[in-house]
Amino acid sequence: MDDNPEFYYPEDLEDDLDLANATAVFESQNSNNNNNNNNKDEDEEMINKFLNDQKTKNTGYKSKSDMKAWQRFCQSIGESRKMEDIPESELNTLLCKFFISIRKQDGGEYEPGSITGFQRSFQRYLQEKGSLYNILKDNDFSRSRSVIAAKRKDLTCKGKCNLPNATRELRATEVNTLFEIGQFSVVEPKALQKALWWFLSLHFGWRARDESRKLSWGDVSLENDPETGAECLVWKTEKGSKTRTGQGGHRRAFNPKAHASVNKSRCPVEFYKAFRSHRSESMLMSDAPFYLAINHKRKPEDKVWYLNRPLGKNEIVKILKESTEVVLGKENQQGLKRKLTNHAVVKLSSAGSLMQMWKLTTWHN
Repeated sequence: MDDNPEFYYPEDLEDDLDLANATAVFESQNSNNNNNNNNKDEDEEMINKFLNDQKTKNTGYKSKSDMKAWQRFCQSIGESRKMEDIPESELNTLLCKFFISIRKQDGGEYEPGSITGFQRSFQRYLQEKGSLYNILKDNDFSRSRSVIAAKRKDLTCKGKCNLPNATRELRATEVNTLFEIGQFSVVEPKALQKALWWFLSLHFGWRARDESRKLSWGDVSLENDPETGAECLVWKTEKGSKTRTGQGGHRRAFNPKAHASVNKSRCPVEFYKAFRSHRSESMLMSDAPFYLAINHKRKPEDKVWYLNRPLGKNEIVKILKESTEVVLGKENQQGLKRKLTNHAVVKLSSAGSLMQMWKLTTWHN
């Protein structure tokens, strides 16, 4: 009999159809599985990207820096394993040794808060690697936490809790001088923008360049106070900051306001109106950046002083630093340069000086 008959009997045909159907189903399932795997990879990549985008950049830099310090420590003792691969008991001992011996690269001691910062950076790293260790809470790491407490106490006794590089608040006389010498004024584009930044940062409690960089023109509105009828600037839209991330009820109980003053030369509303009058029409749209780059090629008769692009983040950082260098004079720059930054405005509020400064800048009693 021919091994390859030309015609199939019905039962043979039925078997072949079953095999073909089974093959088609298998290939379809395999294709779906591959697609599902690809989709899972894409989903995981998308989720990771979203999470990374929401992390504070400075926190990321801090974590990387602290992990480099850990790697240097491990190299010095011949430890080659990754932190997440070290058993709890061994890791606890290594952490104890690290916290006891850690020094700056120049050999100096860290501030007490920096020691705790290392611990938190290590925990963030372990979480990112999928480790189940919790060095902040687990009993297996209680000894390393005790070492941290003892290390902080030791550093404090050595006078390492005075924060020598911390930003100090700006004195009332220094603020007064900024207005008197024209560092804050309405007659020049840079001085006008700096003055408005000062008013808004003072009254709204902004942190350094964070909120300032995110601010859009429509986020601050000129309104009338419902109780007094007086004009005021209202911060309508908050876009998050280091301390207000949208978690844990970090919403303000009210919209911060900067009220008008009878003294026009130090009135936040008057400075706002002047700033508005020197912007182009397109920069008055609600989504336009608030702080703008200066048009240095403008003519003296030009009404518009600013370009249609945002002020650079590095320029925002230098606002108060540049002004205070003029006020303090060259002889004080070396000692106070690092202590007077944009954050000094927020320091006024935390130091309990806000009412005093508010009276100074608005001349209200």
